[in-house]
This record gives sequence, structure tokens and C-alpha cells, in this order.
Amino acid sequence: MVCKTIYAGSIPVPDSSFKIIYVMIDIDKLILSATKERDIARRESYKMVKSKFQEWKTSKENAGKKEMTDADQIKILKKLKAEYEADASMYRTKMSGQDIAKQYEETAVIIGGLIPAEASEADIEAYISEIVCGSNMQLKDVICATKAKFPSTDGKIIATLAKKHF
Repeated sequence: MVCKTIYAGSIPVPDSSFKIIYVMIDIDKLILSATKERDIARRESYKMVKSKFQEWKTSKENAGKKEMTDADQIKILKKLKAEYEADASMYRTKMSGQDIAKQYEETAVIIGGLIPAEASEADIEAYISEIVCGSNMQLKDVICATKAKFPSTDGKIIATLAKKHF
């Protein structure tokens, strides 16, 4: 197996069929689209996502960062989806909260649609094999490169698969 790499900074990136997937969400375009289609539920869900993105940008912890990354967006979206799912289950247990639970569930589904599907373990394994091939990268470099490639994948899974190569 030949391992061709191009270098992005100090981390080698395979030059084969692997391309870094950018999932940066243009939330303003989504809000505009939902508004034009007169889809109130989607529009309000997207506005909630936009407000969470704005909170992230203005928070003290993120003051030094210039721009939100894919991983940051995915983390926010997953957290927001989990909050809406928890609220829906809470309202579902109340007799008078069935309508509200349905709205929360719909919002969670809409937000979940913004989260990219996680890569399969086979895809991650192939990517790790490609970047490890012929390089003298350390484990932490492999994990960082893989997390950059697959930002929605759990770090524990990546670490477990990467350790198999060392």
C-alpha cells in the first residue's frame, strides 16, 4: 500500500479519496429558506440554533477564537437536540403537556437534521491506516487528524481505533 500525503501544517493528510468534509452551517440561509417556504417550525428551530451559535461566539471561554469550527457547531447542535428531547420526555409525562411535547420533539428532529451522520468504524479505520502508513506520527497526532476529519464521531471510538495501529 502506497501512502501519499500532503502536509497541512505538521499533520500529514492523505492525498487519496479522503477529503475533509466541511459542515459549516450557514444558518442565515436556512432561516431565509424556511421563511420563504412559510415553515414556522423550521424557522423557529433555526433561529434557536442561531442564538446558541451567537451565545458561543460571545462567551468568555471563546473570546480568543476567531471562528467557530465544525466540531464546535456539532457539539452545540448535539447539546441543543438533547435538551429538546429531554424537555419533550418531561412534557410527555404530564397530562396537559402532550401538545408541547410534540412541538419539542419536532424541534429536536429538525435540529437533528443539521447534525451530519457519523462515519462508520470501517471509514475511520481506513483513514487512520492511510495517515499512519509510512509516517512516524505519534498517537496524539493521529487522533487529532482523525477528529479533524470526522468531527461528529465520538473521541473514544477514534482513540480505540487509533490505538490498534500503535
